[in-house]
Amino acid sequence: SCSMQKTDVIYRLIDDVHIKTNEFLQPNPASRAKLWTVNNLSKMRGQVKNTPYPQPEGVLGEAMIKYGKELGEESNFGAALADCGESLRQMAGIKYALEDNIKQNFLDPLTQIKENDIKEVLALRKKTENRRLDYDCKKRKKSSGSAVTEEELRLAEEKFEESKSMTQTAMTRVLSNELEHITHLCGFAEGFLEYHRQCYEILKEMMKQLNDRYVCFKCPAKIDWYCCIYKPSKVHL
Repeated sequence: SCSMQKTDVIYRLIDDVHIKTNEFLQPNPASRAKLWTVNNLSKMRGQVKNTPYPQPEGVLGEAMIKYGKELGEESNFGAALADCGESLRQMAGIKYALEDNIKQNFLDPLTQIKENDIKEVLALRKKTENRRLDYDCKKRKKSSGSAVTEEELRLAEEKFEESKSMTQTAMTRVLSNELEHITHLCGFAEGFLEYHRQCYEILKEMMKQLNDRYVCFKCPAKIDWYCCIYKPSKVHL
């Protein structure tokens, strides 16, 4: 039936979209595999703290900060590199917040649909199929003259029709939740919008810092006092 086909599509899309959303948020397959192994080992040892995915922004930011410090505070380039690194570390922190947001407002609701509504539909469909087979078997036996009473045949038919009706009701319930599904997609979009808005603000401030350093380097005679007191701000995530 049409309801059954659409329910199957929802079942497949939940699995596929869930996997691809995680791949989108954490694109490095080697890092994902390593993270999965480390966190599972931690669970086996009774440790509850999970190791976070190494965000590329954070990895690059740490490298910039490291080499900026190695160049020394007297190096304008080193200081500018450290500024960029701090900004990238901030962006990595926002990326973690985005992951939490998407998980809570999009992936978790999809998982609940699969583990509750879809799971119920699959169980009812299996039950309906078993009862259909039982009913068909009794009909064949009755037709061939086997010892199947009218009452047994009637009960088998009633059970089959009951399961079929329950299955249809469950599938209708899954398919009627489109407004809820759209709400979850809105949460998904809002999470990305907020992430990019915050990244924009960080990058805008980073450009201001770089431009200030450029001016400081280009015109040292005019603003030596500024170069002496200006240091890259420390950001605590």
